[in-house]
Amino acid sequence: MAKLAYKTSNQPKLTINSGIEVTKERQSFEDLLDPLKDLYPPEELDQIRLAYDAMRALTKGKAKAKLLRPIKPIKEWVNDTYFVGPDGENIYDYWKDEIVKVFDRPKEERINQIILTGAYGTGKSTFAVLCIIRVIYELSCYENIAALFNLFGVSRIAFAYLSVTRTQAQATGFALLVEWLDSIPYFREMFQRRNGIDSMVIWPQERLIVTFGSVANHFIGMNLIGSILDEANFFSGNSREEGDFKMNTKVSSLYSDIITRSESRFIVNGINHSLSILVSSATVESSFTEEMIEKSKDDIHTHHVSPAVWDVKPHNYSGERFYVYVGGNDMDPFIVYDQEDFNVILNSHKKERLPGNLSLEDSYTLLPAEIKGKLVHVPEEHRKPFTIDIVAALQNLAGFSTATALKLFTSQTAYNSALHDGLEHPFSRPAITLSTTKEPTQPGYMPVKAYLKNGFKFRKPEMPRFFHLDLALTGDSAALASCYIDGWKTIHKQESNYGLLGDNEDQLIEDEIKVPIIAVDFMLSIDPPNKPNRISIGKIRDFIIYLKREHNIKIGKFTADQFQSEMLLQEFGELGINAGHQSVDRTADAYLALANLFYEERINTYHLEKFKHELFNVIYYPSKRKVDHPAKGSKDITDAVAGATFNAIMSEDKTDLDNDSLINIFTDLNTLSDEEDYESAVENVLKGLVSHMMQKR
Repeated sequence: MAKLAYKTSNQPKLTINSGIEVTKERQSFEDLLDPLKDLYPPEELDQIRLAYDAMRALTKGKAKAKLLRPIKPIKEWVNDTYFVGPDGENIYDYWKDEIVKVFDRPKEERINQIILTGAYGTGKSTFAVLCIIRVIYELSCYENIAALFNLFGVSRIAFAYLSVTRTQAQATGFALLVEWLDSIPYFREMFQRRNGIDSMVIWPQERLIVTFGSVANHFIGMNLIGSILDEANFFSGNSREEGDFKMNTKVSSLYSDIITRSESRFIVNGINHSLSILVSSATVESSFTEEMIEKSKDDIHTHHVSPAVWDVKPHNYSGERFYVYVGGNDMDPFIVYDQEDFNVILNSHKKERLPGNLSLEDSYTLLPAEIKGKLVHVPEEHRKPFTIDIVAALQNLAGFSTATALKLFTSQTAYNSALHDGLEHPFSRPAITLSTTKEPTQPGYMPVKAYLKNGFKFRKPEMPRFFHLDLALTGDSAALASCYIDGWKTIHKQESNYGLLGDNEDQLIEDEIKVPIIAVDFMLSIDPPNKPNRISIGKIRDFIIYLKREHNIKIGKFTADQFQSEMLLQEFGELGINAGHQSVDRTADAYLALANLFYEERINTYHLEKFKHELFNVIYYPSKRKVDHPAKGSKDITDAVAGATFNAIMSEDKTDLDNDSLINIFTDLNTLSDEEDYESAVENVLKGLVSHMMQKR
């Protein structure tokens, strides 16, 4: 790196060991310390100075902030190595343009959240640090900084770098920030930090701090005006889904807490002066980041940047490009070679085909905006990685998130195919409240049957029903679902030769494998009542008994998760109802089976908006074989439906030999005379068993 000659200020100044600038106002205090310099070490003298600054700050509690020097406009600042240090020459033009977009705005449109996603190795973390340095610079141009935000003069204003542990936070982004600050001439001359401390950056004259941590408690007593949270540090060392499964909740909680702390202290006259930065990448972007992007897409105070490698480093490429479709609407990503490929994409989105025989470039110009948004114009130099592994290339080079790849179910087509005209929601409301209250005027007093639509008749009442109840903690929703086997679908059929087991070696038996088609009776969301009341499990029990007695519903099996369900299941057992525990959270088996029912067109249901929303947002973690809902999401109804349908499927997942058939098969063996050949008898029994099994198939 080339060495630069730094600009120097013409303003004379005197500094002391701690990095505190000595002004006329303070000179008398320094004169008082002179006789003590030979008696006390410099560290203790610095402590005296800090105590003096604290007391002095108390006297400035109601003082106004004073602008000491003009603030350099952002376009000039980012291109001046006096303000950004020698590494400023290495900042990509892409990021210089982005920082101008962030800071060159009207105050009423001030950015207070930056979300950085996109390709790996594009400089997102460096850009985040640069933004924090800019905010520190702007504050350094004032005296009595706390007064800018109506805070007491003794208030500590802090910037924080957040990571999975304090050690990692210090070793990664915090270390970069400190080294960068120390390399900048402006901060060495005009706003010196206290020397000799590497664990924290302190400007004691203004009680301004840069620190690091991994939990919100690390910043107790500080007014956090700026923060950086880099998701990659939280997920480091884990596979994509393992990292998300373990850390997503921690990231969500920590980031939300930091934003809340900042907004509560730095909103002045309706303007939020804080800056929170979330750094992610396509290879580690979690469902939390995805949710933050979705929630902030229309927020003028949030700046989202998601560059591809070629966006940041365009000088590395010749200019020749090819198109890649990123996937969607039941289509995997693929390289576009001709106009017909565009037509395939248009057809999947139910759009009109392109006319005539056009070049790729001319075809692209005619595409609707929503289709263009799913196409990437990739430099020719990257054709090989896109040919070898297009998904990895989209993540690592183009910066497209893999968050949707973790969704358990994404097919709108499969969902629409499952909607059955003969099925409808049997209740008058999509969700009801069930309460333990004894007061008729309170919500949730009515029994479940009171919400059934008048005259509703269950289809095929002769078929056994399979139920699952997803219970809930206090304050959370529960859900109940019911289904039955509505028919059978042949998935394999062939003629097989089993003649070796009989007298006729040419005997052919039709080998047919069928799987059940499941129909959903209902899926009911049960909202919690007002405290101190709880969801009434007794009313759920009464409804199941009501269905059995009044609607002649045969109950194949009733299951519930283990939370608070023991007594309910015991009562059902005493009533002769097949009941047991089932958890759809321990493994993903029930959810995988539910998804397969949709994809194989073996489920009939009706539309319920909450069920659809949960189904399309459930996240599957292959390495853990578990599912979870997104941050601040739910999966109550999908839990109930997955549990009920799994009960129905498992009821047929065995060789179901009826008693009469078994008796007939073994009667012949038990009535043999001593003279008969035992081996021949065994062969006949095997033949009977195989024949019976083929008939059942």
